[in-house]
Amino acid sequence: MKKTRNNDITLLLINGPNLNMLGKREKDIYGQTSLKQINDEIAELIQSRGSEIKRFSLIMREFLSILYRLGESGLIF
Repeated sequence: MKKTRNNDITLLLINGPNLNMLGKREKDIYGQTSLKQINDEIAELIQSRGSEIKRFSLIMREFLSILYRLGESGLIF
């Protein structure tokens, strides 16, 4: 998350590998809710508060690379 000058928050939501299988595989363990449903609920909540959301679904290498860069940038995550 980062705060802009007027205190709006931009949420960076990074979906790691295999989360696209939520709601499809081993429903008795991971549940019935799909990644799209989860992302839609989060987006609705963030936008209802006047903030922005950016979403990414990534392969593991890209996922880790972004996390390392975010940590170096001083963003809160």
